[in-house]
Amino acid sequence: MRKSEGSVHGIINYLGAMALTVGFALFLSGRTGWFLFAVMIMLPVISVITALVMRRYISVSAEIDDTELYKGSSAQLKITVKNSAYIPSPPVKVYLSDSDSLKCAIPSAFFMTTVNPRSEYTVTVEYTAEIWSASSAGAKGLSVCDYTGMIELPLKNDISECCFPVKIIPNIIDVPSSADLLKTVNDAAAHNDDSEETLDSRAIGFTGTPGFEHREYVPGDPIKRINWKLSGKRDRLMIRLDDQISSSKHTVILDSLDSSDSSLCRECCGENMLGMLMAIVRTGFEADAWYYTKNGWQCTEISDEANVEQLRLSLGGYSFSGAPSRIPTEEIAAHSRKGCSSLMFFTPKYDADLAAQLEIGEAASKTDATVTAAAASVDKSVNSAGVWLLSPDGSAECLR
Repeated sequence: MRKSEGSVHGIINYLGAMALTVGFALFLSGRTGWFLFAVMIMLPVISVITALVMRRYISVSAEIDDTELYKGSSAQLKITVKNSAYIPSPPVKVYLSDSDSLKCAIPSAFFMTTVNPRSEYTVTVEYTAEIWSASSAGAKGLSVCDYTGMIELPLKNDISECCFPVKIIPNIIDVPSSADLLKTVNDAAAHNDDSEETLDSRAIGFTGTPGFEHREYVPGDPIKRINWKLSGKRDRLMIRLDDQISSSKHTVILDSLDSSDSSLCRECCGENMLGMLMAIVRTGFEADAWYYTKNGWQCTEISDEANVEQLRLSLGGYSFSGAPSRIPTEEIAAHSRKGCSSLMFFTPKYDADLAAQLEIGEAASKTDATVTAAAASVDKSVNSAGVWLLSPDGSAECLR
């Protein structure tokens, strides 16, 4: 049993009714008034006993039309209260889940109803996805009140059957090709492959030409094939024609831990990462995207826009559950046998723990990469020089 605001109102109403019966007995009709007073004393007991019996005949079920939602889209939840008894049900209260990420259309996320004998009553509730996260839609509490409204009893109903996990799919932010952060990481990736020849010049290829062949850059050529060292010597951009170029691949990591306690920071971090991956493939580079699940670190290879869309769906309902290590250096080293040229770390909050791990430099030493940190928020007590501060619109500022 529990008391709620409605229970308090019920008690006040009951006491008011008792006072009326006493007044009736004293000033109008003593016999009738005291009889009513006796009935009113017995009423709560009878009401509670009836409610205890009736809750055996009341059941609540629910169904939802979609459990994967894009931001801004809605799902319809139907909750049905059924009364299988031959008398009207006492008031049934349904408490609905409601959060910043998944908004319930019913004010206060609560409704109360009574059901006629041998019938059922259905309520349709609309939920709208607002913020990227793992969320839930449905009933989080079910109870029945006695007929006087003074006492609330939990229903004998499996609440898990009336509540559904909902995955909210993030947006992909439009990161322009002129973005400073994109230029920085692409330059790091390209300059990682700046030797004029990475094969022995004495080796003869299938073309019969020693080393690599080059030509002058023309608009539309992949940036990753620019030989920056040779271009500097010849004072014009030169493109390498071979297929055996060393890896100009980005490694992008989504933090497994959120110390910001902000759903907006989490969303900003994830959507900026997807936007950056889309911008990376559009500028001719590839990437490995890492994220942590209950099954450990997962990697999605990104080589085109379809791969980014696939990752977007995989991140629906992503939970920052925390991994043993926030930087999967061993997994990256095992997966990227050729190494990676640029490592980007996206986090909801750049904190002291992450700063220490990045400062140690294990990620860079094991992957031979330039490490860049991008955060939706920054711990003010931590030296954040060189960290890129993300914005919801896809822009980023390098902190000094």
